[in-house]
Amino acid sequence: MLTDAGQALLPAMSEGFQTLANGVQRLTGLGHENRIRISTLESIAAEWLVSRPGRFRLRYPEIDVELSISDAIVDFERDDIDIAIRYGPGGWPKVKAIKMTDEKIFPVLAPSLMEGGPPLRRPEDLLRYQLILEAGIDFWDEWFIAAGVPTAKVPKGPMLPHSNLVLLATIAGDGVALGRSFLISGDLRHGRLVRPFAAEIGGRAAYYLVYPPESERQPKVRWFRDWLLEEVARTEADLAEMAPKTGAD
Repeated sequence: MLTDAGQALLPAMSEGFQTLANGVQRLTGLGHENRIRISTLESIAAEWLVSRPGRFRLRYPEIDVELSISDAIVDFERDDIDIAIRYGPGGWPKVKAIKMTDEKIFPVLAPSLMEGGPPLRRPEDLLRYQLILEAGIDFWDEWFIAAGVPTAKVPKGPMLPHSNLVLLATIAGDGVALGRSFLISGDLRHGRLVRPFAAEIGGRAAYYLVYPPESERQPKVRWFRDWLLEEVARTEADLAEMAPKTGAD
């Protein structure tokens, strides 16, 4: 039987032992050495990551990849997560955060809209189109200034609550949106979207690969980290290749 002092100490001791067990689990990968679990935002998963794990499996067929979609901050001591992909400022405590890529923002539209709409020869020609907005995020004024149109009265179009909906509406030809370079690279590559002008602005944050420092001792974590950074480099090369040198004709 525990004494009164033991009973008082039990909750804290139990929590401490559980934290220790979680740390050992992450360090050794016991029970999950053939699985890597990735936490990421819905936008990153849907618009960039979802088509890529198959290529990781080709290189490491013994490792299963599982995606966990969440906007919540990962608690690596509590959650069954190996690596997180996040969009933010970096500098998070107690984790290793490797910058994957910065974000560039520029107008994109469907090829059908570009072919059937007013000619796009100069940035100000976009003012004749419907401009799609994402709720809480409006960089149109800033982009027009960067493109050399500082006094434009920007006509604002429909406001949608999520970047995925903005992307779908743009691909459907409902208007012109400001695309996030990292997330729309595949749509540009496959011709679902076109970029009429080279002018761009920087995003407010960057994409990071995040994990506990001690997890780096696990081969599966190192393998996924190195492979993912290769994929990011490939995406950046694609974006550079597809960037227009001047405005659209």
